[in-house]
Amino acid sequence: MKTLKCFLVLFSFLGLMFVGCSDESQSPVSQVDQGSLAKNVIHKFVVYDNPLPPTGDPMQGVKILPNGNIQFKKKVVNEDIKAYKLDDDGNETSEVDPFITALMTHFLSTMINGETGNGPVHGSFTSDPVDDAIAGPDAVWIGSYTGYRSLSVGYDDDNDGKYDRGEWILKLKLEAHGKGGIIHGWQFFTESTLTIYNYGPILGMPILNFPFPQAWFGKGYGFYKEH
Repeated sequence: MKTLKCFLVLFSFLGLMFVGCSDESQSPVSQVDQGSLAKNVIHKFVVYDNPLPPTGDPMQGVKILPNGNIQFKKKVVNEDIKAYKLDDDGNETSEVDPFITALMTHFLSTMINGETGNGPVHGSFTSDPVDDAIAGPDAVWIGSYTGYRSLSVGYDDDNDGKYDRGEWILKLKLEAHGKGGIIHGWQFFTESTLTIYNYGPILGMPILNFPFPQAWFGKGYGFYKEH
């Protein structure tokens, strides 16, 4: 999923606000505490993701069941992920975030209805930051996601009572931890919305018939925190 769209509020600092009630003045934050605060930095971003051209067997990880439903089990999907930093007001800037901008490989699992394409989605992923000079050559995000795919519009072009093409909305929640390089021990959290398209039958490629995804585009918001 290049991927992936909600912000979570971090409460870990709240304990520092309550040092007890007494007549004595509060003690200043120690150097150790200041060091801890300095390391626990939050960075917010907006992220865009697009699929990369598939490689290998298109049926890898895909099984069509007797009842018509379609099972994806650890289906490999590659995405181009581009992230931009947000300013203090939550507005998108033109500054690329080098730690989130990455090549992402998904291992997608889902069971979708063969008539509507609706169904729950979950999976795991690795995301390799593209700027090794900043993130480090060994840096990688390792994470998981959950969501639900819902048909937003379907088209029955031949009036046979079955959809021939359509669009879906897939809302995902992703979380990951960093391993290696600068991001080792960091965490990120993202909520993304993907719009999935099927444009209709493609001659000689029945695997891409409705409700299989032919293309998609995603956008989301998230943050990562240093430790």
